[in-house]
Amino acid sequence: MAQNATINVTGTIGGSSCAISTTPVDLGQHNASEFTGVGSSPSSGWVNFPITSQGCSADVVTLHMGFDGTADTDNNAMFAVTPGGASGLGIELQTQDGSATAVPNSTTELIN
Repeated sequence: MAQNATINVTGTIGGSSCAISTTPVDLGQHNASEFTGVGSSPSSGWVNFPITSQGCSADVVTLHMGFDGTADTDNNAMFAVTPGGASGLGIELQTQDGSATAVPNSTTELIN
């Protein structure tokens, strides 16, 4: 003979978090002649800067970061130069190995 049974299941799923920090980045001063066309960079090359994470629990293996800023009007995958600055230029942020690019006002996956 079949009988009814009630099974109650409870639990909690929690998300881990980390503290993320960086220092202000100085891109230096450049002459317009250093930029020779679309996709060009100054002769000094890319400016590397650290983004560090602290206090992450062992289960955190990937960080997702949002980058807010005004998108360049000619290429919305780049950040705009401050109004009144140089025209025809955009600022690109990417991981050191070039595997991911930060797009203005979006979330970018970065490996921890």
